[in-house]
Amino acid sequence: MPIRNLHRRRGTVLVLFAMLIFVLFALAALTIDLGLVRATQRQMQSRVDSAALEGLRFRDDVSAVDATANGTPAERDLARRKVAASFVDPALQTNEATNELHGDLVAGRFIPAGTGQEAADYTRDDFTPEVTGEEFLVRLRRMNAPTALDGVAGVSSHGAGLPLVFGGATLLGADSVLRANGYTMRATAIAEARPALSVGPAYPASLYPDHAPPFAGLPGAAPFALKVSYWTRLTTDTITVNADGSLTRAAGTTDGAMVRVTSLEMALAGADTTLTVPAVVTGFPAPPFSVRIDNEILQVTFVADTTWTVKRNQQGTGSDPGAGSHLAEAPVTLHAGLTLGPALTALSSPRPTRLEGLVGVDFCTFVPLIDDASGLVAGFGKVEWSVGGYQLQVTRKPAKVAPQNASDVFTQLVSVPDAALLGPLLKANKLIADSILVPALVR
Repeated sequence: MPIRNLHRRRGTVLVLFAMLIFVLFALAALTIDLGLVRATQRQMQSRVDSAALEGLRFRDDVSAVDATANGTPAERDLARRKVAASFVDPALQTNEATNELHGDLVAGRFIPAGTGQEAADYTRDDFTPEVTGEEFLVRLRRMNAPTALDGVAGVSSHGAGLPLVFGGATLLGADSVLRANGYTMRATAIAEARPALSVGPAYPASLYPDHAPPFAGLPGAAPFALKVSYWTRLTTDTITVNADGSLTRAAGTTDGAMVRVTSLEMALAGADTTLTVPAVVTGFPAPPFSVRIDNEILQVTFVADTTWTVKRNQQGTGSDPGAGSHLAEAPVTLHAGLTLGPALTALSSPRPTRLEGLVGVDFCTFVPLIDDASGLVAGFGKVEWSVGGYQLQVTRKPAKVAPQNASDVFTQLVSVPDAALLGPLLKANKLIADSILVPALVR
């Protein structure tokens, strides 16, 4: 090649690189800005999801009102604070007075058949605002061009649009709203109350006579179960506990049973590491598992017929103050949660000798409800109960959202005799009147 042609091409690479750099900057702008948009959207969605669940958790807890919030219902105040933990701007408005659809926090009714699309005026085909609505919507927005519906004091709020990082230096027009004010972003979540599928163990305040950790006084699984047919008719009733553990009314019909409970055959001294029960009982899992005796939680590490090896003073509990022991015939109750599916026959236990020693007496607990057709645990209801001799005085409580210790997921391995029974059992769960409710995201 002639030397003069080489001189003629000198600088060509520099020109090509100068042209290419504009393309590279455009790709960088697209990658970084869209990546930031996606990350911010996920953060906003995660926060409103948590806020919707947190708000609905305390929908029915009228005592959970933050005194510093001027009497704002806990449902709205807790949701607002959940978002504020990550986003200082905007500060969500409670929308309590008017419950407007375009508000940040909206009570209403969820419509499952809707698509979930939200129009510019915030109308939706899956949600209708109702002051007494069962569902709860939380909305978070960053707007580059807010409308009259955004930023209404006490109703709605908005933050600034998400600014462009590299996009601001691109060839977007100087008068571009996107370049000047950033991206508009919205995140919305809707939570509804569903029947619980699992409950945790009960923590009566009496377990902790010297101090009150956060879970003291926490309702949980009751030591007896009721049939659904009886539950639907129950208001307040007296039930007899028979020697075999079955529960009957005066009419003699079997309406439930004691479950997951036995008693001490002999006294348990403060230093003892083994206990004896009257007979081999059902309803207790393979060790290790925990039990409650009076105001002490013990861990059972080994079972040999009626002799159980235990670790004492678990979960911060201890023997009765000044006693250091438990008397013979004291009830021994399984300290564990419960989920849908187990058969009543697998949970049932003979009657403890001293019913009045049951931990949780005069305390609201979650009673397992037994499907009459299958004999399996189909749901849970909230009861207040007390003991008189060998009788239980039981009062059914209305359907409420449980703030804690209940879930709409299976927290344990589902135990059903036949997998084909699980579908009908879940359907039966949704039909139980006044069952315990828990918050769940639906959108």
